[in-house]
Amino acid sequence: MPQYLLTSASKTVGGVFILDSGTGETRRIMSGGSRGITRAADGCYYVVSGTRNPEDGDSTIHRIDPATWTAELVTSLPVADAHDFRWLRNSFF
Repeated sequence: MPQYLLTSASKTVGGVFILDSGTGETRRIMSGGSRGITRAADGCYYVVSGTRNPEDGDSTIHRIDPATWTAELVTSLPVADAHDFRWLRNSFF
């Protein structure tokens, strides 16, 4: 059955999850509120962090390697409440 990658912006239980559509089971592969995900040309997924009404003014971008499902911090940006992250025409939007 297909597996789906999804994000949740919940401050307490959010993160990036793999959903197995056959069993309905989820597995969290990254903790913390996340508000957007996109797959880039390198085959990795990139996630922008964030929750609604953040206490700090930064958003972070993490890279998730689909071979290992590990996440690593790429950068922190001085942009509050970032979301809807996309890879399009060789650039992030």
